[in-house]
Formats: sequence, C-alpha cells, structure tokens
Amino acid sequence: AHEVSLWNRGAEETFGWTSAEALGRPANQLLGIDDPSVVAMIRLAVRQVGFWNGELRAKSRTGGKLILDCRITLVRDKEGRPRAHLKFLADITEKKLLEEKFLRVQRLDAIGALASGISHDLNNILAPILISAGLLREKSLEAHDRELLELIEVSARRGAEVIKQLLTFSRGLEGDRVHVQVRHVVNEMVAIARETFPRNITVVAVTADDLWPIVADATHLHQVMMNLCVNARDAMPDGGKLTVLTSNVQLEKQDPRLEVHALAGAYVLLTVTDTGMGIPREVIDRIFEPFFTTKRIGQGTGLGLSTVLGIVRSHGGFIYAHSETGKGSAFHVYLPAAPTAIAKVNPDEAEDLDPGEGETILVVDDEPAIIAAMKACLERRGFRVVTASNGQEALALFASQRHELKIVLTDVMMPAMDGLTLARKLHVLDDAVRVIASSGLDPSQRPGLIEDGIIAEFLSKPYETSALLAAVSRQLKLARPSAP
Repeated sequence: AHEVSLWNRGAEETFGWTSAEALGRPANQLLGIDDPSVVAMIRLAVRQVGFWNGELRAKSRTGGKLILDCRITLVRDKEGRPRAHLKFLADITEKKLLEEKFLRVQRLDAIGALASGISHDLNNILAPILISAGLLREKSLEAHDRELLELIEVSARRGAEVIKQLLTFSRGLEGDRVHVQVRHVVNEMVAIARETFPRNITVVAVTADDLWPIVADATHLHQVMMNLCVNARDAMPDGGKLTVLTSNVQLEKQDPRLEVHALAGAYVLLTVTDTGMGIPREVIDRIFEPFFTTKRIGQGTGLGLSTVLGIVRSHGGFIYAHSETGKGSAFHVYLPAAPTAIAKVNPDEAEDLDPGEGETILVVDDEPAIIAAMKACLERRGFRVVTASNGQEALALFASQRHELKIVLTDVMMPAMDGLTLARKLHVLDDAVRVIASSGLDPSQRPGLIEDGIIAEFLSKPYETSALLAAVSRQLKLARPSAP
C-alpha cells in the first residue's frame, strides 16, 4: 500500500505534515504527487533494478510547488523479499529557480548579441527608404501620393524605433534625454494598441491639453507604455477596457503619494488601467521583481515590470500598482515634469538650410542603395558627390582630390577597413577633414572619438534627409582650409 512508516523532522519542515499526521497514510498523498503515470514509472523502476533516482515535482501541504531530488531504494528482508521503500528527499526548489533565472539571463545575452548583429542590416535597409521618401516628398505631388509617402516614413521610423527598443532592452543602451510631451507618446501607443490588440479590448486615452513636458528618453518612455499596455491586454483574455490617463500633479513633501526617495515638486501622472482578472493580494508586492511572473510558462519572462521600474526610477520618478482580484489593475507612473520647458514636437524637423554651392563630398558605404539615396539627396541640394564602396577605395579618392574634399560621410561597419580606421587614416593625410560617421550600432564609443577629433559628428541610422543635410551644413561651416 506504500504507507508511511517513518517521517522525520526534515519531512515535516518540507511538506508541512507532522509525523503523527503522516504515519500510516499513503506516501503519494503526502508528497502531493497527482500524476499516476509518474508513480507507476517509479514503482516499475524500483521493482526491476532496486532503486530510482531523479527529480520529482511535488506539493507541500498548503499547495506550494516543490522540486525534490529523490532517491528511492528497495529494502529486502533476510529471505530477499521486498520489505519497504527507503526514500531520501532533498528540497532543491530554490536551486532550480536560480538555475532557471541563470538560463534566462544567458538567453537574454544571446538575444542581445543577435539584436546587435541584425540591427546593422535592418538599419541599412531602412536608411535609403527614409532618405528616398524625404526626397520624393519635396516634389510637388498629389495629396494622395503625399499621404502614401508619409505612411512610408512613419512605418520606417516605427521600424527604427523597434530596433532601438530591442537594443535598449537587451543591452541597456542609453538614449538622448530631451524635453518630451508625454501626450504624443501616449497617442502613438494608443494607436498601435487599437491596431494590434484583440477587437474585444476597447482602448481609451484621456490626456490633459495643458500637460507639462518631461525630460526623458522617448524610446524608454515608449518601452514603459508598451510593457504596461501589453500587460493590461494579457490580463483581459476575454476582452475589456484599457484606459490611459495623463494629468499634471504637484506633490508636496507631506503628500502620502510621494515615494520616500523622490523629491517634492511637479510631476506628470501617467495611469494605465484595465478591467481584467486583477493581481492576487499575496503576490502584488513581488510583481516588480526580476523574473517574477504570474503568466504561464512561455507567455512571459518576468522582466517587463522590472524594466518599467528601472526606467521610471532612472528618470527620477516612481510607480505604484493597485489591483483587486476580478476587478482589474491600475499602474500609476509619476514622472518629474518641467512646466516651463517647451517640448520638441519633432526632433527631426528640417532646419532652414542654405543650398550647396558645388562643394565636393565623399560618401563611403558598402550598401549601394544607401549610396544612391545619399547621392541623390546631396546633389539635389547643390553638392558635388563622389562615392566609394569601401575604405581603401575612399583613401585613393581622397588622396587624388584632397584639396577639394573637406567633408567625408562614411559608414562605420564595412568589410576590410571600417569607418573609424578610415577616419584615422584620413586625418593623417589632412587633419582639417571633417568626417561624419553613421552607424546603427552601440553608440557608447562615440563621445571619446568626437573629443579626439577623429569623428566630427555621428548620425544614427536610419536618418532622414533633414538630419543628413543639417549635419553636412554644420560641418561645412566648421571646415577650415588646409595649409598650403
């Protein structure tokens, strides 16, 4: 019958049953093993070879899940007949959870390496699309054609933002912090949610017209919104209502909403609510822990809310969660505001640039589509353009035309000779040359190279015609004639 005849102190602590309660009861019942096929497999192994060793999924008296390192040995009497099963059980639940977390971290590292590898290629695909769309938009087109071009540009920008968010999430890249209007980020996220979320979820946004700007990395702010909205969607598998609210709030030192380490002052309050299943009271205090998730295996990494918390705190803000089982959840994000600042509506807005006067610019890139788009863009503005497909070809061209070439536009990632090596060699030939480098990869080394004078300016791929022309205009004004 496999009834318990010995139940020691360790078993009492692990499973929650006292020795008096356990003695004489079926072992499988006390261990919380519900799968009869597992029991049958173990009994067969013990009967055939005399022992079984392996990991066993079990439950405590209160229903807590356990992972046990189990060794079961068949004990025989003097005549060799089976007498009892001797079971040694070690609770390895915490050990297995740590192993799973370690494997998740390794998986994220692999995702980061993959993201870095593909970002260069994806940004090279998007770059000529953005430049070409900008060129076509300058022509006199019908309203319908202009709408299609605007759709192309918006889609390409969204693709670039997805790449940047992936790199930010996997490698923790820091972006530029500028004055941002939260209302624009909310409207973009709500539009995406309405397009992509199930139709049984109603998405509503209520934003204040006089909302204060905040100082933030717009990509990180998008990431906060995306995580909160996706969690709200997942909490409503049968449909419901997702609401995004924004408002200005002034928090005094005595305000109970103010977090201990936060400063009193002006804040923008961003609230995301849902009408979903809610978060159980016993786990709500853990939802911001890394790798903690209430979703089923394969449906979540447990990193979404911990990422949100990290971003919000890095911006000097704080976040609260309120939830009732069966009544939905609300996440309140407080971000420090800059009431007197003016937010940039479009950071890539074209400047009022003077046309070129035949100045010669060398464009270096191993992607023919990018070269073609940049050449068309610059020539239309009145510049003369010479091109090279690699660093060695660029050096030869520069050596033959060094007195005419003062601006060089080069990609960073190229075979044989990368853009940074090319820039160093160009400065040996002429230290007055202005090199504008472009890349879609990790920008961590940019400040040092600019300070050393190797690179005059960096452009992040994909960039638009306005950004390209503005960079060229700035560097032409700074270029000085070389010594005779």
